[in-house]
Amino acid sequence: MNEAEDRKLSRHIVGLLVEDDAVDRMACRRALQKHPDYDFELYEADTGQEGLKLAREHKFDCILLDYHLPDMTGLDFLAEIADEMGNIHVPVLKLTGSDNIAIAVEAMKRGARDYLIKDSEGRYLELLPAVIQRVLSGQRLLEEKRSAEERYRRLVEHLPSITYILSFEEEGRLIFVSPQIERLGFVVEEWLERRDLRFQQIHAEDRDAVMQSYLHSRNTGESFRCDYRMLTRAGETRWFHDEASVVRDETGNMMYLQGVMLDITEKKAMEEELAEHRYRLEQRVSRMTELLERRISVLESANAQLCRTLESYEAERHVAKIENMRTKFLQEMTGDAVLDVDPQGIVTGLNPAAEKLLGVDAEEAAGVDATQLLKFEGKMGLEDLLAEALIRNVHPVDVTLSTGGGAKVRVESRFARVPNPDGKHSNFLIVLHLPTQDAA
Repeated sequence: MNEAEDRKLSRHIVGLLVEDDAVDRMACRRALQKHPDYDFELYEADTGQEGLKLAREHKFDCILLDYHLPDMTGLDFLAEIADEMGNIHVPVLKLTGSDNIAIAVEAMKRGARDYLIKDSEGRYLELLPAVIQRVLSGQRLLEEKRSAEERYRRLVEHLPSITYILSFEEEGRLIFVSPQIERLGFVVEEWLERRDLRFQQIHAEDRDAVMQSYLHSRNTGESFRCDYRMLTRAGETRWFHDEASVVRDETGNMMYLQGVMLDITEKKAMEEELAEHRYRLEQRVSRMTELLERRISVLESANAQLCRTLESYEAERHVAKIENMRTKFLQEMTGDAVLDVDPQGIVTGLNPAAEKLLGVDAEEAAGVDATQLLKFEGKMGLEDLLAEALIRNVHPVDVTLSTGGGAKVRVESRFARVPNPDGKHSNFLIVLHLPTQDAA
C-alpha cells in the first residue's frame, strides 16, 4: 500500500447516525458528503435498537447520536454499547437541542466524547465535520494510550520484578501492583485492599529504615532506594532491592511513587557466603602467617646459635691448630724422641730425635702400629701403657727399649694426650728421654 492510498484510507470515515428525524438525517448526510477533505460513508438508523444492531454488526469510526429516540434515550443507548467495565470503544458524538445541554453533559460523563447543539438555523451542520475530526483525533490518541498501557502492562507482567504505584495523596496506599506479588503468597486484590499489608510484611528489623527512606522521598521529592527483607505469607524471608521515582502532575505536585522491587535473595546469599569464605580465608591466612612467623623466629634463633657455634668451633680449631704447631715445633727442638700416636695406636708422626733413636724415617713410620716401633721390655707393654693413658695421666715410666739397630737402651717414657684440630679425639704424645742426655 503506497502513501497515496494511506492518505485516501485515512480520509475515509465510516459513521453511524442514530436519529429518528428523517429531515435531520438527510441534512447531516448532505453536510458530510459536501466536505472536500473526507469521504464519509454513513449508516443510518431511526431507532435505538436498530442503531445497536448496526453497531454490533459493523466497525464504525464514530457514532452520531440523538437524545430523543422512539424506543430509548441517548443515555440508554450509551449504557447498551458500553462493555462490562463501562468503557465505550467507539467515539460517540452527542447531538442535542439547545435546551438539552445538561443532558449532553450527562452523556459526556457516561462515555460520549463530545456534543454538538442542533440549532434551528442549521449552523451546527457546518461545524459537524470539524467536530467529527476532533473526536477522531482524540480517539486515535486514546487508542495509542491504551495500546501503550497494554504493552506496558504485558511488559510489567513478564518482568521478574514486582512493579507498583504508591499513592502520596492517600498515605501509603498502593494503587497498582503487578501480578508478581503472588510470589509472596498474596493476590493482587489483597495487596491493594489492605493498606498496611505492605509495611506489615517488611521484616521488623528493616521496617524503620524503609519508613525513613519513604518519608524522605515524600518530603523531598527524591527517588526512593532501599534494600530490605520481606516475609512471604508462609513466613519465608526474601531480600528485595526497592527503587522508585516520584511522579508529579502538570503543576509539579507529587502524586505517587512508581517503583520496582527486585528479588535479590540469591544475590544476598552469595554475598553472605563470599563474606564467610573471605572471613575463613583471612583467619586461615592469619594462622598460617603466625605459624610462619614462629617458624621463622625459630629458624633465626637456630641460625644465630649455629653461627655462634661455628664461630666458637672455628676459634677452637684455630687455637688447636696453633697448639698443634707449637707442639710440633717443640718436638723438633727438643732432644727427646717424640712419637705422635692416634687413639688406635697408629703412628701419625715422628720428630727427628725419634727417627734417629728408632732408626726409621718419619714417612715410613706414619701409619704403622706403634707397638711395632716401640718394643718395651718389662711388666707393662706399650698397649698397657696406652690403655692406662686413656683413663688417667701416666707418670714417667722407665722402660728398656729395643732400637732399630738391635741395641737396648734404658729410657724414661712419658705419655700425654693432646686434642686433635677437630676437638673430638685425642692423640698421644709418647716422649722417650735418654738419661745419657742429662749426663751430657
